[in-house]
Amino acid sequence: IKTMPGVSSRNELSSQYSVRGGNYDENLVFVNDIEVYRPFLIRSGQQEGLSFVNPDLVSTISFSAGGFDAKYGDKMSSVLDIRYKRPTSFAGSFDISLLGANAHVEGMIGRKLSYLIGARYKTNSYFLKGLDVKGDYKTRYVDIQGLLNYEISKKWEISFLGTFSDNSFKLIPQNQTTNFGNALEAYQIMIYFDGREVDHYQNWLSATTLTFKPNNNLRLRLISSIYQASESETYDISGEYWIGALQTPTSGSGSGGYGNITEVLGVGAYLNHARNYLNGTVFNLAQLGSYEKNRSLLQYGIKYQHEFFKNVLNEWQLQDSAGYSQPRPMDSLGSTKPPHTQLELSNVVKTNATIGVNRYTAFLQNTWTFKNLTNDISLTAGVRAMYDDLNNQFLLNPRVNVSYKPHWEKDVDFRVSGGYYSQPPTFRELTDLQGNIITNLKAQTSIDVVAGSDLFFNWRSEERRVGKECRSRWSPYH
Repeated sequence: IKTMPGVSSRNELSSQYSVRGGNYDENLVFVNDIEVYRPFLIRSGQQEGLSFVNPDLVSTISFSAGGFDAKYGDKMSSVLDIRYKRPTSFAGSFDISLLGANAHVEGMIGRKLSYLIGARYKTNSYFLKGLDVKGDYKTRYVDIQGLLNYEISKKWEISFLGTFSDNSFKLIPQNQTTNFGNALEAYQIMIYFDGREVDHYQNWLSATTLTFKPNNNLRLRLISSIYQASESETYDISGEYWIGALQTPTSGSGSGGYGNITEVLGVGAYLNHARNYLNGTVFNLAQLGSYEKNRSLLQYGIKYQHEFFKNVLNEWQLQDSAGYSQPRPMDSLGSTKPPHTQLELSNVVKTNATIGVNRYTAFLQNTWTFKNLTNDISLTAGVRAMYDDLNNQFLLNPRVNVSYKPHWEKDVDFRVSGGYYSQPPTFRELTDLQGNIITNLKAQTSIDVVAGSDLFFNWRSEERRVGKECRSRWSPYH
């Protein structure tokens, strides 16, 4: 996905991506029509570990970098729609490496119950030792997922999706050496650490889907899911640093010695402290339906979502430079107080807040397909509505998608889509840098128009066709 047009990622340790300049929280991810979430407190890719998607369980993946239909959720950048496999016979896989292990098993029990279970383990401690910050890294990422499908009758079916992930990140830093600047003006910072960081992220997702198919045209589904997060971020790390100027070709005469420190520009120390805890629950109840007749497909859905988060933050930083604390305390007249009479901390964040949000969404869309001797045209038009009781905002987003597929020798598809896209504020956006809750924050809204084309081909059939042409046209000497 990171290699597709409009998609970028600035961290090779992270599975997150940004689309068309958006942030990581503007992307939708669905597994079997169930929205999935990522941990909230994670700050860097080295803490993230495994992505949610287990490749051993995937059947198909659809990705849209904008301009997606009204049936998908309320995000602005992209949607990743994943379908897990429906096993028909017993199968399994297992692989192990120095960085982890994966295993999965699938099959049928009788004629009505199918199961799909996967487990993953990963540690990148060996890889992290190559970073600028040297120290003792201990990482453990565990992920277990399972999908059960039971056919009650020819018209009724029930499925259960359960996931559990446990990410543990521990670091005892020792030192860090980083060079910066350019060839004419280069500097180096050396830091010696004391203390440690311990982060823990646990996430659960359980979802039940009840499907009713009274006939071949009508399909009704009731989906209930609950997501729970228990995350902690704790560290006490002190550092003593030296900043020096490095010798460059213009800083002295003679050869050799380049890269050595010629002058110490500053010394200091700091202490970072954090005791951050987050507990969150997201409950969803949705009813989806589809009706297909002739060349028309009608889809609708209504959904209720409740979010509750309890956020406890206690974070501060003590900075010291040349024997006094930064920022230096001031008296009532604005003059600097004598040193050591008062201690002030910087970047102080201390809060104990709760957030409760109820969201109501609905969508209605229809797809028409027109086929003739020269081309196929598909038109999808729909509208999506959303109400948020936190800021009492009602949103209405119409969307349209047109696909044109000429009957050429090559399988080519041209698409144009657009409409209104809104994203209600998530937990991250509702919390400012000081940990305060912003209740009157409105949803982001944009108008997107996306155009593109796809070329589909079967690699093996193309390979055989090209090979046959080569054998018939070329001589052995060529």
